[in-house]
Amino acid sequence: MNFEDFSKRESELIFKISHLSSILTDNNSKRHINLGLHNRFLMLKIARNKIIQIIQEQNDTPLNSENASWLKLLLNSYYINLRGALDNLAWFLNYEFKLQEKIIEDGGKGNSFSFTDLFGKDFSAKLKSVKQTLAEELEHHKDWYIDLKKIRDPAAHRIPLSFVQGVVTENESDKLKELISESELIIKEFSKGNFSKLDEAIKNQNNFSKLGHFQPIIVTSQGSKYELKSVPQQIDKDHKEFLCVTEVIIDNIFKNT
Repeated sequence: MNFEDFSKRESELIFKISHLSSILTDNNSKRHINLGLHNRFLMLKIARNKIIQIIQEQNDTPLNSENASWLKLLLNSYYINLRGALDNLAWFLNYEFKLQEKIIEDGGKGNSFSFTDLFGKDFSAKLKSVKQTLAEELEHHKDWYIDLKKIRDPAAHRIPLSFVQGVVTENESDKLKELISESELIIKEFSKGNFSKLDEAIKNQNNFSKLGHFQPIIVTSQGSKYELKSVPQQIDKDHKEFLCVTEVIIDNIFKNT
């Protein structure tokens, strides 16, 4: 992951965003740029850098519960804010180019939520009718956006993204089976109301937490399907695409001011 490249591009974009807000005349456009996009940029940067810092500092042992919780919090924050930043860009374009005759941003009937989707069919068609070049440039990133939704949407609405705390090797499989068998016996006793094996349960849990080796991967889910992804590779890909999309939009606005 090229931190230097990300930081340079982010700094340039934040400078442009700050300047852009001074020349915009629509207050709602300004709101989504200043309070939305700008703030999300900062949160994304902090979450991304902290995730990588924890990964780099982690040794070969499985994640402890505190670092696992921090990574879970930071990763879900990153992806929710990444999608939120794209929504801010969509609202910005809606207001700036008046893509809808009446834009309704509250939760009432006939609101603009479903329309204001940066890569949505109706939104893209309307944008193309007023800014064809911009719409065509954004179209190049649609496949990425579809993949991003597969990661972010379940995390926001159903199952949060989670790091795998430890990966068990083939040589450790017998030990894992042994711990599972012990755990099943203890649970069976607990179900009978017999809690005399509480100390054994604690020991069993501690042994589970020490088994395996750390790898920076997450589990994503689509229904009953699960997929493993490398976090550094996924964030590297997603952040590059996000910066490209933002640059396309902001640079296009400056060309026409």
